Amino acid sequence: MTLPSPSVNVVLMDKYTKAVLNNYNLSTDNLTIYEEGVRQNFNNDIVNIMKAVGNIHPLALDLYRIAYTVYFADLQIRRKDPTNNRFFGVLISVTDETRWNLIKPKLEATLSKLTGDNFEFYFIGNQQSIGPLNTTESTGKGVCLFSGGLDSLAGVKWLLDNSIEPIMVSHCSLPIACTAQRKLSKELSRISNRELTFNQINCKPHKGIGMQKETTQQSRSFLFLTIAVMFAIQKGITSVYMFENGILALNIPISNSRIYANTRTAHPTFIMRYNELLQSIFGNRVSVQNPFLTKTKGEVTKNLNDAPYADLIKTSISCSHTANLRYQGIKLSEISHCGKCYPCIIRQVSVHAANLWDKDAKYKDNLSDAFDSRNEDGKVLLLELFDFVRTLKGLSTDLAVLSEFTQFYLEGADPSEMISVYKRHIEEIEVCFREKASEDMKINLHLN
Repeated sequence: MTLPSPSVNVVLMDKYTKAVLNNYNLSTDNLTIYEEGVRQNFNNDIVNIMKAVGNIHPLALDLYRIAYTVYFADLQIRRKDPTNNRFFGVLISVTDETRWNLIKPKLEATLSKLTGDNFEFYFIGNQQSIGPLNTTESTGKGVCLFSGGLDSLAGVKWLLDNSIEPIMVSHCSLPIACTAQRKLSKELSRISNRELTFNQINCKPHKGIGMQKETTQQSRSFLFLTIAVMFAIQKGITSVYMFENGILALNIPISNSRIYANTRTAHPTFIMRYNELLQSIFGNRVSVQNPFLTKTKGEVTKNLNDAPYADLIKTSISCSHTANLRYQGIKLSEISHCGKCYPCIIRQVSVHAANLWDKDAKYKDNLSDAFDSRNEDGKVLLLELFDFVRTLKGLSTDLAVLSEFTQFYLEGADPSEMISVYKRHIEEIEVCFREKASEDMKINLHLN
């Protein structure tokens, strides 16, 4: 009996995968990734990375190639609707086919937890030799993901306050965020009176060829983390820091309509599984930590309540719709946040809780504006948010919360601790809207 050929719809093309293509059942809309030549459709920025870290260990390079292959496929293969779980059958060459086949179940489970999609990897050996990993430990340093957002800015200060030298690593995706990363890194060096290490990696589709079709980017944090891990492995640093407040890390859907839209970028279960994956590949040489997991965004932002750091808040970027502002003819140098998306709402709440309201960036839609000045999506978001606030506020015990919001049942964090974070968060929301929202908005949200 002849077994059917494995189904593949994503190929990272090199001479090893090309040699075995006939052994696989390629989909009619197969996505082939080319890293060089006239058909290049993806830039892995490997030359820039090697300038910063030297030669990359083959296992670290394998993980990086897997990460950017998944990321590119994530951008190119559309979801039919928010509930759609896509299938990725990935053909890729690696240094040790047998080893990666053993790791494969953890890899697939980690990516499925992050994206909600289904993965099947097919590994082909590429005959590279695997030497020993770097055993020299560089103490007093930490690699940190530096997105240019409020939390990553507060995270660098946290590292400095704890006498840990930050090695900032950024993934450059949106131009305005890339600009913010560069500006903030320079200002952080100036404030701290030292030359901080900053690495901005341009790992993305090749301009004009492999342009983005899917906007959710659910897999991006796997790539971002892997870039940071690659730096840590090469430099002998054991800790990678991902700074994300507990509210957006856990990201409990505030309504049923948002269950499928919410990302798991820094979800504690994803981080736990990613660390297990790293353990399988590298042993105990590196792990990911999130020191802000048990803090609200307001509590995180309070870390910046020192004069030199507070002045950097306006440069940081939190908005998920910043790119759309440019298409509306708005000068991003004057207004950098839409003010009505969920990250913008939570950001405004956080700067208010930290007593830094006057230090914030400019918003197109402000809380002081009339409720009806917002578009329909903006109104619905606020109504859903306050339904969530009232529901959570009305649940007096952890058991009641767990019964209503099953997302608090999780691996990688203490549910009671995360419930406490959310309780403090809804207090910040109510205080902010009572003090800053327009009277018209308070009426519509039933805050009077």
